[in-house]
Amino acid sequence: MWEELQQITILRTNSKIVGTHIFRKFFLVFLRRTHVI
Repeated sequence: MWEELQQITILRTNSKIVGTHIFRKFFLVFLRRTHVI
């Protein structure tokens, strides 16, 4: 039970980190495109 909870929390934190990383990438690309136009 405890190990499963630890794995779930680790997966959640990993998904959060990946989500923020992807969001930053898209945000930077969006800013560059808007500045070009």
